[in-house]
Amino acid sequence: WYTLSLHDALPISYVKDTEVARTATLVVANTSGSATGTGNVYVGNTSASALNSILAGNGILVPGAGNAVYVQNKGALSPGFGPTDAEKIDTLTVDGDVVFQAGSFFDVEHDGTGSDLLAVSGALDISGATLNLTDLGGGETAPLYILATYGSLTGTFAAINGTIPPGMELVYDGGSIRLMAPIPEPATLALLGLGLAGLRPCRRPRA
Repeated sequence: WYTLSLHDALPISYVKDTEVARTATLVVANTSGSATGTGNVYVGNTSASALNSILAGNGILVPGAGNAVYVQNKGALSPGFGPTDAEKIDTLTVDGDVVFQAGSFFDVEHDGTGSDLLAVSGALDISGATLNLTDLGGGETAPLYILATYGSLTGTFAAINGTIPPGMELVYDGGSIRLMAPIPEPATLALLGLGLAGLRPCRRPRA
């Protein structure tokens, strides 16, 4: 298992395409000055025999204009995940586009107060991704969990591993993918209003 961590003290940029393959993990832990490049980033492999590869961290990845992060077969994108950062809620930012291809994974941990977040400034395609939800405990006290933000969205998750918190559902709109309680349809609200109106007390006529 190989791990490369990019952080502010190690200002590494890359030229041309970069691949995170086999059992490698690339941890982006910078806030500026690193993980910027001029090529696509590929996580995983199109081969059916590919081993798990992970793009992780809590920093900022900049693929460069016209490029994207491609999470391929057996590849996983895991905000906040790393050899010393397991079971910690965090945000991974991609200043560009992210495409989850068939056989890829999006790993999200959540606890009583929040969840991991993938912040994508450009287009996000999740049509090939399996969402892996991990509950770290603490109960579900937050009113909602934002899993991803985006400039534009294509598709919904191909599958979900793990349990959606009770009383919540996945919502894909308004610039984010989130877990939240269902919002009643307008017709349901109207019927509820009529029902409440029928409960108004009646004034008795004076004798």
